[in-house]
Parts: sequence; structure tokens; C-alpha cells
Amino acid sequence: MRFTVVLCLAALVGCSSPPITGTVTDALTGAPIAGDPAAASPLKVSATAVGEGVSMQCAKAEGIVQADGTFTIEGACTSNTSYQLSLSDKDLWIADNAALAVGAATAGLSLAAYRAPTGESVYVMSGSTLTLLKTSADVKTNKVLGTQEIVRSPSTIPAEPPLVAGGDMLLFVGKKTTTELKIVPLVPSGARQFDDPANATTVEPWSYVGIKFASDTEFERLAPEPDASKVIAKEDAEHAVKYVKSDALPPGRYAILKDKDRRMYIVDIGARPAADAAPAPEAAADGKAGKAGKAR
Repeated sequence: MRFTVVLCLAALVGCSSPPITGTVTDALTGAPIAGDPAAASPLKVSATAVGEGVSMQCAKAEGIVQADGTFTIEGACTSNTSYQLSLSDKDLWIADNAALAVGAATAGLSLAAYRAPTGESVYVMSGSTLTLLKTSADVKTNKVLGTQEIVRSPSTIPAEPPLVAGGDMLLFVGKKTTTELKIVPLVPSGARQFDDPANATTVEPWSYVGIKFASDTEFERLAPEPDASKVIAKEDAEHAVKYVKSDALPPGRYAILKDKDRRMYIVDIGARPAADAAPAPEAAADGKAGKAGKAR
């Protein structure tokens, strides 16, 4: 009998708690994220109880996101239970204000959601559309003529790499992706000689990762950092994302890779490079752009 009474009281508390209401917005733009209540699997906001000893009636409640981004969750026991709020679309993550403490205000919440797919990947983000980037070239290495200085270059360069321009962003997903991948300029150069002067490797005009040559033995390493005011990074125990706006770096062609990667992404950021500042489309460092000798 006592157990039955406790359950009934818990149910009454849940029913007497005010509903949870608010709006789901895009964290990057502030615009409401439109739901479709008529969809087979509409976007929902879920409130999941945090802690132990929570009754079944109070464990979870949810509400459907409407076309204007608003939602209402009935049946949560907010007067005596803490909740964690989440969205049914696993590519949307409420990073900053997902916790709802006991007795906290439940009306007019603003849930700012970030697009955060799972895994370790890089995307071009245009509005709400995500396009997965794929690596487009092997990483070739040579040594600056007569030295041990390593020079990296792409094995091939696509005719038109993915373009990140206008309001587009690069989206880095995953802890290793966000911390280890670097965006490095691909710098065009005239013909160069590499390796041992007695048996030099000759490479016709090509582009190099973060190296600006003045001669075969004179060079400058370039490693521009994105404008921090145009980079948004968020992380918790389960998510890590970084958004880089298209104007966070000077316009040009870039390689995206880790220090010891064997493959690289190639993207144009801000604008396509001038025709005379890059190798011929679909050129390759193994001879299609000119004799490349024994370049590795």
C-alpha cells in the first residue's frame, strides 16, 4: 500500500509541475530550427531525468518541435527532479544549456543547437547542409636541396577542389580531428631541385604544403593561424566540433592534414586561386605536370 501511495504522489507532482517550453535555434545563426510535426519521425526535445530514485512517471518526457522551432514538454517533474535536455536528431547537439536543475525556470527556454555528426570527419557546411570531405591526394616528400629539411606536396591536385566561400564553413568533428588537423596553404612554385645535389630530383612547377620558395635552397615556412574570432569550438565528454568560417584565413588553396598523414584534403577557401598561381588542373607530381624525377 505504501509503495502505491508513493507512486501516486510522484505522478501528482509530475502533473502539477509546469510544462517545459521554449525554442530550438541554430547556435551559429540564431535562427529557429523548424520542425515538421507531420513527419514520420518529427524532431523532438527530450527531457531525461538525472540522478537515482526517480519514478517511472518522471524519468522522461518529450515534446515535438513545431515549424517555428517552438516546443512544449508536458509531464516532467521539474519541481523535484533535474533533467538533461536533448534532441532526437543525433546530428544536433545542445552544448551550453542542456541541464535543467530542480526548480529552474521552465518557460521560454532557448536551446541553441550545434550540428555535430559522430565520428572523426571534416565537412563543408553550407547553411544546414553538410558535405563530407574526402582526402584527394597522397602526401609526397622531398628534402630541400642539400639539406635535411622535409618538403611535403600533394601527389595530385583536383581541377576544382571543394570551395568554402561566402557563408560556408569548414566543420571539424571529433577530438583528434579538431586538435590535430592543420589548415596549411598550398603554395605554387616554379621548377625546383630537391634532395642530393649530386643526383638531384627535378620537379616542374608545382605546389608545396606551407613552403614558399625563393630558390632551391631559400624558402619560408608559412603556417597562418585562422582568425580566432571567426572560429567556433565546442567540446564535452562526448562531442568535439570546430567551425572555421570561410574568411578566417586569406583566400587561396589549402591542404588539411596532420603532421604525419599519408593523405591530405585539398580545399579552396574564400575564392579559387588565379589560373597562373596553380598547376594545371588534375596535374600530378609524378610527371603529368612535367618530369618529376624520383620524387617520392
